[in-house]
Amino acid sequence: MENAIKHGLEPKVGAGSIEVVARATTSGIEIRVSDSGLGLPADEDTEPSARPANTSYGLQHVRDRLRAVYGPAARLRLERRDPTGVCAVVSIPT
Repeated sequence: MENAIKHGLEPKVGAGSIEVVARATTSGIEIRVSDSGLGLPADEDTEPSARPANTSYGLQHVRDRLRAVYGPAARLRLERRDPTGVCAVVSIPT
């Protein structure tokens, strides 16, 4: 949620919103944090494997901690929202 405020809404001119949804799925728990902020830069990919190892340290740190606590099936991914914004999706396996 901090990233949604700091990187999405804070630099945006005008109003914005954040929505947090948690739900049980057949494979575990999914938490979605969506904002209506500026969105991802055009050159930033949403898949962690497509990024150079030295970028997005904060996101990589969260991914590493999720895997350390919940195992290799735990995930954090980013999705672009249309027309603007980002949705961060955390998947925690059961």
